[in-house]
Amino acid sequence: MFTRQQFDTDLAPIALYPDPLLAQVLMASTYPEQIEEAWNWRKEQGKISAEKAFEEAGKKPWDPSVVALTAFPDVLEMLATHPEWAWEVGELFLADPDRVFDTIQQLRKKAKEAGNLIKFQGADRQGGRRHHRDRIGRPPGGLRTSLRSGLDFRPLVV
Repeated sequence: MFTRQQFDTDLAPIALYPDPLLAQVLMASTYPEQIEEAWNWRKEQGKISAEKAFEEAGKKPWDPSVVALTAFPDVLEMLATHPEWAWEVGELFLADPDRVFDTIQQLRKKAKEAGNLIKFQGADRQGGRRHHRDRIGRPPGGLRTSLRSGLDFRPLVV
């Protein structure tokens, strides 16, 4: 089966995503072919808004989690350009979702203890919820996402 090291290594790049986005990433990673199709489609769309991408992608025969990620092109790109890693995340999630969630909580705790999480002041609409200080993840190969904490992600739209 999978080792603790594999769980830690594969989940670290996404562990600090907001929970609603993390849920979409975990589900979408179980559809690697659709991720590739969605990324190719998203690139063809040019600079359209997240809302427009989501609306148009909803007409495709993709899993709702993949459709949701079309509104987050940086995340979609990360998954599509690292297919082996994305596939393994999906395999981890399918094989042992409880261990995936436990590992994510452990990684978040380590990040907090290391001082890599801060509390937003003022504009934080979620009552002091902690978010990542700068960039959310570092996928394999050192590519960084450009997502910033404090995303206004509405999973009910999905």
